[in-house]
Amino acid sequence: MKECISCKESMRQCMDTHTFAFAHLYNDEKAMDMHIHDCYEIYYSISGGKQFLIDNYFYDISDGDIFLINQFESHYLTQIDQQKHERIILSIDPEYLKQISTEKTDLNHCFQFRGTDMPHQLHLSAEEQTRFIYFIHKLRSNSGFGEDVLDRATFLELMVFLNNAFDKRCRSSAEEEPKTPGYHAQVDEILSGTIREEICDKLDKASFDERMAVTGLLLAKLTDGFKALKLMNAEMTLLMAQLKQFKKESDGADVHGPAPVMILESIGAELESIRIHKKESGLSDRTQDRIYRKVKEALEQYVQQMKALSLQEKEDSWNWLRQQFMEKSDAYEEKKESCGKQLEHAFDFMEAAFANGQELVIFVTGLNTGEASVEFLKEYNCERYYRYNRELLFDDQESRMKEVLEK
Repeated sequence: MKECISCKESMRQCMDTHTFAFAHLYNDEKAMDMHIHDCYEIYYSISGGKQFLIDNYFYDISDGDIFLINQFESHYLTQIDQQKHERIILSIDPEYLKQISTEKTDLNHCFQFRGTDMPHQLHLSAEEQTRFIYFIHKLRSNSGFGEDVLDRATFLELMVFLNNAFDKRCRSSAEEEPKTPGYHAQVDEILSGTIREEICDKLDKASFDERMAVTGLLLAKLTDGFKALKLMNAEMTLLMAQLKQFKKESDGADVHGPAPVMILESIGAELESIRIHKKESGLSDRTQDRIYRKVKEALEQYVQQMKALSLQEKEDSWNWLRQQFMEKSDAYEEKKESCGKQLEHAFDFMEAAFANGQELVIFVTGLNTGEASVEFLKEYNCERYYRYNRELLFDDQESRMKEVLEK
């Protein structure tokens, strides 16, 4: 396989061929600003990387670190060494990885599982680094007859190796004794509205790395809330569609037709059939499949409760179901209000600790590039978010333009 000469070429070739591509890059290619793309990315640091922001997680980079980034995670290198910046980039079409996975071996796992504290970063041991480079060298040397077959075999072996290393790290992380939380405990306080003067004083004297780490922690915690809210909204939307279908079928049934509880049970069974079809056809990802499962479970609970309550009449059944939905709607509004308060408290802290510094630019940029945060801010009117978007990001762009003009 011929290696690409830039990250952009690697991504383009990957998506054009619907397979994968790789590039071995040095300091001659400028690092991108905050971005996302349609493919998975594996970033292997050989030398020169210093700081990485991925989906609101802030990482210090060491030689031999590997980062596993999916197509929905915004990321950029916040600092690099201008003298040397050597890395290997692999770009992978998610659909291709899904196709070559099996029922027992999900090669997407390392890009999808995010249940650890620092989910994107994996430090390879010296032996693992050697093995990773061996696979890259093997891809580079494959040529001639059977090149595509050899590339596929090498890539399969590489992905099994990385998923094994990732799984080992996740299990090791879960078995570790709890560590001193650092700023993690303070983040919960900050988002609840408590700002401690000693924390602001400490950050005033802290290094840029430490200040960025706190900014990243705040963004990560907020994003968790935004993602949970987005998931709740998706579940409610699907549930509402099922209840509307129930109302339509129930109103259309005559006195000899099926009982309301049987209609709801049938709708739940049909939803499960759709879920299975979507999953087997590759039309839904894990998140979508989870949404279908949650709604199916809600319908099953409603069926059991309606049987227990002996709800037989159409109007009684509909009024009861509508009440269940309204309770979920109330919970959603409470969660939305909580997310809004946390965002306001985060801005309170950022202003107190960093004034109008670079940290606020990073914070607002993180909100701008997070899919869940962008969705939330479409509905929630945060005055300071819009104000800082205008003021800080404009000032930052103006500074960059001046730097370019002065060169």
